[in-house]
Amino acid sequence: MRVLFVIDELHQEPLGIGYLAGALKENGHQGRCHFFGSYKALSQEITHYQPEIVAFSVMTGWEKFYINIAQWVKTNFRTYVIFGGPHPTFSPETLEEYPLDAICIGEGEAAIVELANRLDQGQSLADIREIPGIWIKTNGTISRNPVAPLIEDLDQLAFPDRSIFYCYKQLGSSGLKTFLAGRGCPYQCSYCFNHAFNNIYKGKGRPLRYRSVNNLLEEIHQVKDRYPLSLVRFTDDIFIVQEEWLGEFAESYRRKIGLPFFCGLRADLVTKNRIRLLKMAGCYSIGLGIETANEQLRAQVLNRKMTNQQILDACHLIKRYGIKLNTASIVGIPGSTIEDELETIKLNIECGVDYAWASIMHPYPKTAIYQITRQMGIEIDPPDKMERHYLLRTPLQLPNRHEIDNLHKLLPLIVEFPWLIRFFRRLIQTKSKSLFQLYTLVFGIFELYCVEFRIFRHSSLMGLIHPQRFYRLIKLSFIGIKKMQPFSKENTCHRKTETLR
Repeated sequence: MRVLFVIDELHQEPLGIGYLAGALKENGHQGRCHFFGSYKALSQEITHYQPEIVAFSVMTGWEKFYINIAQWVKTNFRTYVIFGGPHPTFSPETLEEYPLDAICIGEGEAAIVELANRLDQGQSLADIREIPGIWIKTNGTISRNPVAPLIEDLDQLAFPDRSIFYCYKQLGSSGLKTFLAGRGCPYQCSYCFNHAFNNIYKGKGRPLRYRSVNNLLEEIHQVKDRYPLSLVRFTDDIFIVQEEWLGEFAESYRRKIGLPFFCGLRADLVTKNRIRLLKMAGCYSIGLGIETANEQLRAQVLNRKMTNQQILDACHLIKRYGIKLNTASIVGIPGSTIEDELETIKLNIECGVDYAWASIMHPYPKTAIYQITRQMGIEIDPPDKMERHYLLRTPLQLPNRHEIDNLHKLLPLIVEFPWLIRFFRRLIQTKSKSLFQLYTLVFGIFELYCVEFRIFRHSSLMGLIHPQRFYRLIKLSFIGIKKMQPFSKENTCHRKTETLR
């Protein structure tokens, strides 16, 4: 059984799809990844590969983009089309509204393998009714199946099949590679999908699960042996909840891997011992959420119950150990004011950060922040009108929304150059489209510089001058994300038959 995964983003490994492809390969099936550049290129891929399933991992905000592609696939080829990822998980009604054959809700490894097994045995979708986590539509009738229990023992999962995306030189040749030490998050931040995800799986397993240290290091070691690797990025929501696990990891990672790494932390989990262990292991940079300097907004609207003093203490401790610090702030939080945003800038400066990243609040449907925003009487752009990414414009229908958009682009620069604070209000009040485009361009260039040379410490300029990333940056600045398409000339996969495990 052949499965083709179609994705638009190419800046980071799609590990979720890698895990699905790894599970398929372990069970005798084939997976391939196609980064969408044009319908012509996709047509050639499908014609050559002849997949029985074309699958899409879809985030809210991107659904219309992928639905258009899915509809085109259904019109031109005889293949099953399935959606997975956050959007169908939290908005399963997508299956009713659009020309899809099935959706996968929640964790998908076992579900996609079972679906592939059944189809490989000659069954049609009309014969399949009871695969946990799979909703199937046949002749307008939908078979709705509850999710299976969460995967408890993550060591039993096949390693991600990285060959399906490392064949693209943008990813394969990079010294930065991404890994997951575990899955899940026990916290209930209002703007995050985790609280909704945990509700779906309530009573079906622990929200937070970790791989064994040996299992994690085995995967890193195999990747290190087969691909360029100079810095490891752990993208777990929380990396250091279990101190005993961290102690074992620190000793083994330093001895067996010995490479610098990046991880993400919560300020209220930072202790001297945990930072000491991370430094001992080789931690080079840390990401930490500030979100806002308004403690009431942070606690009551975002449901992040930590104080500014906790954040300051955590940041100063991290810096004392010589670890690079990347903070994350959110502008345009419902109920926030421009004064709140200015205080957030000042808090970042006081923390002594190496890069102050920022996003724009997007209250997606099915999240708690969406309900909070509506209860405040603030209108929200419908999902199909939102920008695909949370780095361009606010979806909140506020009279000062242009100030929020401008502020977002300027926040990292003002933190870097505090003397700009004196011009703060004048800079954000402009409604000039040309100035907004300039702000966006400068924001993007500064982000690339900080990420490549401060936080992820690449050894060359390739990340900054890579033609696809530069192309997307220019398009973002001048025509906006909604009209962007990938740089299809670079969208070429040099496939090899390498596999892990």
